Amino acid sequence: FDRIGTQDSEYVFTLGQLKAMRTEVSKMRIKYSSGAWANNKNAQDIVSYFDEYIVDITNEVTKKEINFVPTPAPNEDYKTELYAWYVGIGRAGRYPREKMEAMAGMWDKVKHLYDE
Repeated sequence: FDRIGTQDSEYVFTLGQLKAMRTEVSKMRIKYSSGAWANNKNAQDIVSYFDEYIVDITNEVTKKEINFVPTPAPNEDYKTELYAWYVGIGRAGRYPREKMEAMAGMWDKVKHLYDE
């Protein structure tokens, strides 16, 4: 392809995302290959493209399952690095602890991000 922007090789999907994509494409294939669409030339063209996509996605799923890479262990420095990044972009202190504690229903979701 002769286009500007993200290259195809830069798109990386998780195994779960690929399976969800395959499921959705399969649903669309079923929809456009039956009922009122069965005799529609454009719909049948789309179905042939869906067939190709299903094969491509299935091949990617198979590659991921064969070469499964486990989720890496949590990075102990992540919280420190994240905070340093926020400081670096001038956003540190945007959500002070007192403000977050006062927000109904929010504190339980974010308290792990604050020092005890």
